[in-house]
Amino acid sequence: MPIKSFIESIISISLIIFSLKLGNLFLNDKMEVKIGDFGLATKLEFDGDRKRTICGTPNYIAPEILEGKNGHSYEVDTWSLGVIIYTLLIGKPPFET
Repeated sequence: MPIKSFIESIISISLIIFSLKLGNLFLNDKMEVKIGDFGLATKLEFDGDRKRTICGTPNYIAPEILEGKNGHSYEVDTWSLGVIIYTLLIGKPPFET
C-alpha cells in the first residue's frame, strides 16, 4: 500500500500517528513500504476534535504542534509526510535540530 493510501486510511479511522519519519518506514521482502511505531498515535473522538499533545520528532514536527494555539489534527501527519518526501528527493531534511 502506498504511503498516501495508508495516510488516507488512517484518517478514515480518525487516527493521528505523530511519529511519521524515515526511521519508521520499513521495506519488506517484496519492497513494499511498511510503517512502524504507533506509540504516539492518538484517536480523535469526534469530527473537528483537536489535540494539544506536544510530541513528535523535532525534524518532522509540524508548526501547529509547537505553536499550540488551536490544537492540531490530521495536518500534522501531512506535514511529516511532506518532510519525508522532501528528504527523499533532496537527500537531507529541510530542517535540522
